[in-house]
Amino acid sequence: MTPSLDSMLSIRILSLGNSLRQNHLFIYAASYGFTPIAVLETLVKFIFQQDAQMIKEINVDQLMAKITEKEKFHLIDVREQDEWNESHIEGASLIPKSTLPAGLNQFPSDLDATIILQCRSGKRSLDVGLMLLNEGYTDLYNLEGGILAWKEKGYPITQG
Repeated sequence: MTPSLDSMLSIRILSLGNSLRQNHLFIYAASYGFTPIAVLETLVKFIFQQDAQMIKEINVDQLMAKITEKEKFHLIDVREQDEWNESHIEGASLIPKSTLPAGLNQFPSDLDATIILQCRSGKRSLDVGLMLLNEGYTDLYNLEGGILAWKEKGYPITQG
């Protein structure tokens, strides 16, 4: 039975570790009849899944509980200034995605600090989370549904 490309490459990538060589993967996959394009697509998916698993999801109720319980975390809004001016979650700091990577110095210097990222719906904040992972941050959360979900739940917002 021929293994699936996903499982075959995942196992092969993990077993090769730091000595990973593209040629080895392509030759290995070709021996099972997979094309180079299929290998590349699977590699991209594998890498994204590994990164995405390191960014935890948090919903608006969980965030509200953290705020209410005065837990220590950094809430970062990655939307643009005009979106922030319309409405934002009180206590959040604005670091627009468009200012990155140059603006990475605005994030906490402690790579283990708890950071909750928020945008309009959750996409831009996930992108920023992936960027922060590459910088070595370890305790990252993405707010599911962003400020849209926050407003829909009726939680308080601040303007200006």
